[in-house]
Amino acid sequence: KGRQLNAVLQRIVREHPNELLNAIQTEKRRRAYMAQYDGVPWAQWLVQHYPEYFISADGQVHFSTFHQEFWEWVFSIDETRPQPFTGIVFRFGGKSTNVEAAVTYLGAESLRKYCLYVSGTQTQADDHVSSIGEMLRSPAMLNAYPLLGQKMTNQFNQSMGWRVNRLRTAHGFTVDAVGLDKAMRGAKLGNQRPDIIAFDDIDATHDSARTVEKKIETLTRSIFPAGATNVVILGVQNLVQHNGIFAKLSRNEVD
Repeated sequence: KGRQLNAVLQRIVREHPNELLNAIQTEKRRRAYMAQYDGVPWAQWLVQHYPEYFISADGQVHFSTFHQEFWEWVFSIDETRPQPFTGIVFRFGGKSTNVEAAVTYLGAESLRKYCLYVSGTQTQADDHVSSIGEMLRSPAMLNAYPLLGQKMTNQFNQSMGWRVNRLRTAHGFTVDAVGLDKAMRGAKLGNQRPDIIAFDDIDATHDSARTVEKKIETLTRSIFPAGATNVVILGVQNLVQHNGIFAKLSRNEVD
């Protein structure tokens, strides 16, 4: 067995030298980050489970104060309903990556079971759900939470939902993509109502005043009321226009 293992290792070194070097460098950086963030649970979790997303190639730390505020809020979530979290983040500030990772954390730790991921269009929402699917199947997550990266199946071993707009995992966690350009009322999965509502990229640069009001109406009359009693509501956005929803939130012009 020792000789067989040695032969396998030699083949890996010979056939995949770049991948092996990248893996070694990533592991070194991961350990350095783990040491640097010793005693910070949220940072330890991110570095442990998503080194490819949160460890930079230059070896520098890039958790800003708003990242820290966001993740401290995420790690404070328990079985009760938290205060909503909304944040305006500059472009390339990692807004979607952090929200998508937060959704996977809440599912992995069984803090919540059913997420609606809401965007301005169905295509945008589908893209975010696809990214969450990739996160769930990252190597470290598969190792720590193997059922989270597997499809839920029925008694006939048929998939119960792992497609562009829905992820249903063997772990019992579900993520649905919802675009504000599609009709949506009373969302629920069987008897279960969404206990996470994440909204991301709901404002668009050229939204008219009427479009903004229509989006606010859809959120407040259709989407938020669909949530469970302990629903987690979180949203992030680049400030793309002066009269968008998040601009209004920043000026306290909407509830």
